[in-house]
Amino acid sequence: MLSPIELRHWMHEHPELSFQEEQVTRLLLEELLGWKDLKLLRPLNTGLVAVHQPRPEEPFVLFRADMDALPMRDDANGKMKPMHSCGHDVHTAILFGLIQRCLEEQVQTNAVFVFQPAEETGGGAKHLLDSGVLEPYKIQSAYALHVSDAFPLGTIASAMPTLFSSSQELDLHWKGMQSHITQPEKGRDTWKACVALEQWKANSQDLLSEGFFLGIGQVEAGTVRNSVSDSAVMRMTARGKTTEILHKGLEKVQQAVREVELKYGVEASLTYGSYYPAVEQNQELFDRWMKDFGEQGKVENCDPVWAAEDFGFFAQQYPSWMFWLGTRLAGEPAYGLHHRKFYPPDDAINEGINVFFKLLSK
Repeated sequence: MLSPIELRHWMHEHPELSFQEEQVTRLLLEELLGWKDLKLLRPLNTGLVAVHQPRPEEPFVLFRADMDALPMRDDANGKMKPMHSCGHDVHTAILFGLIQRCLEEQVQTNAVFVFQPAEETGGGAKHLLDSGVLEPYKIQSAYALHVSDAFPLGTIASAMPTLFSSSQELDLHWKGMQSHITQPEKGRDTWKACVALEQWKANSQDLLSEGFFLGIGQVEAGTVRNSVSDSAVMRMTARGKTTEILHKGLEKVQQAVREVELKYGVEASLTYGSYYPAVEQNQELFDRWMKDFGEQGKVENCDPVWAAEDFGFFAQQYPSWMFWLGTRLAGEPAYGLHHRKFYPPDDAINEGINVFFKLLSK
């Protein structure tokens, strides 16, 4: 059987994008099929759920790892290609190693191990939960980790009440009226509408202090250089420190859009893309495990991050705790997630297995 480190190296050499994790799904199936006391389920085309149930009447503990890679631009030729620059190869290896250790040591705790596809885009967690695959199991707690070189190797860092923010992609389409560039008064300029919304955002620092963030990542306006722009689109991402804050902030964005419509005589339509709820932590689990691991000198209370994570869908359904697992070696730089040089050391795998095993066996 593959070792967890060998699995990590294989995944790093065979990265697969969201909902395309076919090779690693097949490999996991091949590696886990021979084990007794392990039921394997395929609720989606990619991904895998493994169930260990030594005590039929007792509840379950759930562990989740994401499997997908990111599309990154190759330095050599400038083309896009999949890369494991977010550490999901490490997450999968940790969960794989946890299963091995659980079965080898005949742990008498009921557990559901979720190899989840499509965390990076598409909300694979929601697809998996919506499949109903977990409904037969009474899950009393759910756990996930994310590697990070912001913390020293082996450090466990977490935050309350949320660790990851709630996220909503939104596209704002403006429709105006074209006129010659020298006669702007005869047209309705959607570029001015784009600028006005950006100015509103820049002047709304109170939203940021309340825990709401709006980022405008892409703007396209107009068709030719000598005509007033009659159409535009703004592609944006909103974040909230909690799911409730996100929804309140989005209501204010909608109000600002209406005011711009009236001022410039343009029409607007908002369409919404991928949505992730905040990873809202269970207070009892947070307190228990931060205290327990803190006695070993391994924990750090950190701030919530603006990044999003679809483990939030699990946290909506089950009492959950998620944490950062530090990967930075002494003297090494911190590149951060989604950087092409982000490559946690193999030592992080055993660190993660040990943490998960304690959550499982205690």
